[in-house]
Parts: sequence; structure tokens; C-alpha cells
Amino acid sequence: MARRAIDNRDELDAAMIDAAQTMICTNGANSLTARSIAKQLGVSVGTVYNVHGSMDGLIEAVNARTLARLEREIAAIELQQGSVEDVLVEFAERYMTYVQNNLNLWSMMFEGQLSDSANVNQVRIDRLFGFLEKALEPVADDANTRAKSARVLWASVHGILQMAFTGRLQLLKIDDVKGIVRHAIKCHLAGLKEQRPSLST
Repeated sequence: MARRAIDNRDELDAAMIDAAQTMICTNGANSLTARSIAKQLGVSVGTVYNVHGSMDGLIEAVNARTLARLEREIAAIELQQGSVEDVLVEFAERYMTYVQNNLNLWSMMFEGQLSDSANVNQVRIDRLFGFLEKALEPVADDANTRAKSARVLWASVHGILQMAFTGRLQLLKIDDVKGIVRHAIKCHLAGLKEQRPSLST
């Protein structure tokens, strides 16, 4: 059956993002080229650049979808469900599960140099940190401290995951990823508790 022509620019935009996402999921970032997208959709290479401006722009559109799905996962967490530690552990476990299920897409966000178009996803990234900052309110009164802690905690989990998926955690003789993540969270919260001024009676 002949491929149906896509005349609407918005439909073509979405079809390119769909195709790029599928290629990354199936064969990794190296499979994604303007030529492969053009061939998949039956359009010219020039059309790919005309719609997205550059491959960086297309990649960031895929990254935006990846972040949006992660945001929905994180936003579903009930912040009042238990202790701050319990909530942060659920954040970490949802993030770990999401990464496991979307490894190639997740890796795509952290490969290569940051392009100017990467800034378009900063709002989504800031919202993700915002969820963590909100969860930290019971243990950190200062907004600046919460902002720093949210980023340190995420960087810790991210680094542990990256080492786990590349097999590098074996060099540290660590085989319990969830256990080490929980330990990192517990230690960070203990540090916040020590820094927090005691309330006068």
C-alpha cells in the first residue's frame, strides 16, 4: 500500500517526532539521521530541516516528550502519604523504573553537547525539580536550600543509575541499587536535619 502523503505541517511535525522516537527506542541514538527520518516518512531531507530547523531541534522535541511522560509519573506521587524519606524514595524508584523502561530515550537527553535548542525543555526540568523542592519543605525552611537539595538528590540518583546501567557499580562492589539510593537519601536528610536551626521554646 502506498504511504499517505502528509500535507499538514503540524501532522508532519508530529510524524517526525514519532519516527525519531521509535528509531531511538529500537536502535539507539546513532540510528537517528535526517536521511533515516526522510526515508521513513517518504519526504525529502530538506523537508526534515524545513520543519524542525535542525536535528538538534528534532531531538529536543523527542526529549520534550520524554520529560513530559516523566513529569506525569512524578506528579502522581502523593506528597502527604508518609515521611519525607518515604516520598523521596518513591520519587527515586519511579525515576529508576522510568529510566529502565525508556533507557535509549533517557540516554538521548544526556548525550553530546548541549545545544541552544535544549533551553526549550528547561521549564519542564524546573518543574521536575519543583516537585522535589515541595517534598523537602517539611525538612528545609529555606527555598535556596531546597533548590540545592533537589538538584543534589537528583544528581545522586542519576549518577548511581548511570553507573548501574554501564556496569560500573560493580567496580564499587555495589549490587543493590535501590538500597544505595535509599542510603543516599537518608544521609542527605540527616545532613539537612543537622543544618536546620532548632526552634526555641
